[in-house]
Parts: sequence; structure tokens; C-alpha cells
Amino acid sequence: MFANSAYAAPATQGMDLLGAVLPFALVFAVVYFFMLRPQQKRAAAHKQALSAMKRGDRVVTSSGVVATISKVKESEFVLEIADDVQILVVKDAVAALYSSSSDGARTERSEGTETTTKGRSKATKSKK
Repeated sequence: MFANSAYAAPATQGMDLLGAVLPFALVFAVVYFFMLRPQQKRAAAHKQALSAMKRGDRVVTSSGVVATISKVKESEFVLEIADDVQILVVKDAVAALYSSSSDGARTERSEGTETTTKGRSKATKSKK
């Protein structure tokens, strides 16, 4: 009775495939533009910042140690964390340059004046 009856499959298989793949493509595009691409930009900027660091810069490591670079090697820094206390760290362990002021500007002091990287100067008291 049902042996000769054939049910036809819909002819819209191409549209079904597009309908199934399109949401995945959109999710991938959103993830790429909002997560992966900014992460790649941050990584490139961090790599550039590491290559620009030099002897005498104050840095903070990824573990929170604040130190001064005393020697730059090919893939490592020798950091001075206290007087005559030096540690060897790989460059990737350095998170950023250290800024001690609250507004994000690094402070440099010379006798009688204090200059920040934002260009402001103010007088300071000299100790005698």
C-alpha cells in the first residue's frame, strides 16, 4: 500500500545550508572584531613597549613587583628590586612601565622642580 508512494525532499537544500552556516559566521565575526582583534592589537603594543624599554626605566612585573631595569638582554631583563638585589626575568613577565602618580603621568624629579610627562611643573621643597 505505501510501497509506491515517494515523498519528495524540499528543493531548498542550498537555503537550509546558508541558514545553518550564517549564524555561525555572524558569531565568529562578532567574536573576532570584539575580542580577538583588540587582543592582537594589545599584544602588538605590549611587544613594542617591551622592545622600547631601556636601562633605568621603572617597570612593574605581571606579579606586581616594582623594579628598575639594570640590564637589558635579548629575551630577559635584569631588574633591581632593592639596593644590590637583582633578579632575572623574561621580558614577557614585565607588564608595563611603572607610574607612581595617580593621574597616570610618570613623575621625574630634579632639584627644586618636579616635572611630569604631561608637561606640568611645580616647585618642591628642597631638604637640607
